[in-house]
Amino acid sequence: MAAVKVTRGQKVASGEALVLLADDAQRAQHSLTERALEVAEAAGTKSCIAADHAEQELKRSWDLAVGERTHEIGLLRAIGATRREILWTLLTESAVLAGLGGLFGLALGYGAAAQLRMLVPALPIQTSTGFALAGLALSVATGLVAGAAPARRAAQLDPIESLRAE
Repeated sequence: MAAVKVTRGQKVASGEALVLLADDAQRAQHSLTERALEVAEAAGTKSCIAADHAEQELKRSWDLAVGERTHEIGLLRAIGATRREILWTLLTESAVLAGLGGLFGLALGYGAAAQLRMLVPALPIQTSTGFALAGLALSVATGLVAGAAPARRAAQLDPIESLRAE
């Protein structure tokens, strides 16, 4: 069989083999690469929006938690806990809870990727450890940012007024 160069729309006689030219293959690969970059950019944008929303929700939750724990915080201050200890306790708690949420999200992501790999074996799905660690770090940082203002406010509470609040 002979290989022939064919232009678009040209009819080919039966029995002739077609050869996909290297420049056509490069164009196809470039197009796929561009699409993959567009998808990655969209995913990154949505991730940033989700992180911002998560930070706002965490801050709102911590505001409520500090409000409900005013008596406990006042008791800690009354028995000698410093403002710095109160601040670090609440910030640590916020970071740990956000980190646990990040681990849960990673488990869901890895599980979904594994299921998709089993359903569509030809789909090149990769789970990057670097991106996973960056996501986990982002969740902890989000917890710290969200917990900072409520923790600072809790550390500034007057112990006597806090004990009266019930």
